[in-house]
Amino acid sequence: MSSFSLETQVTQLGQGRYSANMDRSWWIISGPNGGYVAAVILRAICEEVNEPSRAPRSISLQFLRVPKEGLVEIEVVVERTGRTVSNLSARMTQDGVLLVIAIAVLAEPRESSLSFNELQGLPLLDDGTAIPAAETIAEEDLDPDREVPMRGHYEQRWVIGEHPFQPLPSGESLARTGGWLRPAGVNLSMP
Repeated sequence: MSSFSLETQVTQLGQGRYSANMDRSWWIISGPNGGYVAAVILRAICEEVNEPSRAPRSISLQFLRVPKEGLVEIEVVVERTGRTVSNLSARMTQDGVLLVIAIAVLAEPRESSLSFNELQGLPLLDDGTAIPAAETIAEEDLDPDREVPMRGHYEQRWVIGEHPFQPLPSGESLARTGGWLRPAGVNLSMP
């Protein structure tokens, strides 16, 4: 099981209630990353539906307060469930205080007129050269003046423009930056 799977794990308490731990390693500056909080809530929602064929299709979250490190509780309500779609709501609380409200849709897969082709390759840089592979670029500190624990979960390698949080070169008025971002410690040779 991956680190992310462990750190977003929920424990069923019964009657649509789940507990989870807000892990400090996912903190940005003043609290946990919103995507991490969303993942914890979505884990509880998926557990409540308990049908692996119904995948998350949509989730909307309202962040009312910042969770603190430690135990939270998530209450999940199945608002409606049909033959192929489930509509749910969830509320995350900590010490009785409401933190996040979520609405989600889980559904069976369908035939679609939409398709994606991700095999076209990477775009070229402005000078016409190919974007280098992540492995050929050295990792660098992004913002060494601020400690952001969540960054330990990612590898970041910059390819285009100046690094974030740095002044623009003289005469430049448009900030442009880009590069590679992936989970740290992932074996890319695995499917």
